[in-house]
Amino acid sequence: MINVSEKSDEELATHGYAAILEIIQKRIFEQNFLSHFERVLKLGVMQEINDLCGGEYLEMLLKYVLDKSNIAPDDLDDLFNLVIEHVPREEEAMGTLADNLRAQGFEKGKLEGKLEGVEEGEERGKAEEKAANIRQLLKVGIEPSKIMAAFALTKKELDQYIH
Repeated sequence: MINVSEKSDEELATHGYAAILEIIQKRIFEQNFLSHFERVLKLGVMQEINDLCGGEYLEMLLKYVLDKSNIAPDDLDDLFNLVIEHVPREEEAMGTLADNLRAQGFEKGKLEGKLEGVEEGEERGKAEEKAANIRQLLKVGIEPSKIMAAFALTKKELDQYIH
């Protein structure tokens, strides 16, 4: 086992098929990851690995990159275009993978939006219930100082419920 952070990219590049994963693991969290990924592809072994292992290795590698890196959504097309440029036999697979990722992102965005809406609704409901309780306590004559203590309100906050 080696510590990739202690090795230069040039040294890692001499490691044959392992170079791809080693350099990706070393550079995965960097802002300019895409330029490092391009250098990895330019090593020229990706097509050989793809021929030996089939598209599954490349797909697994890309899923790792997409899961762990900080590639901006706007740069995803650049990522897929780099792969297509250096592994041209996988163009159709890259298009399918890109379409699947876009669909997953869309569904994830919809789900996050729904969850955000539910949370917002719950918060609004709690605030409305709190306001109704405070108004009811004021209506039945409970001293404002006791209401302020019970609900941790300032005088200014309590005044908002009175008016």
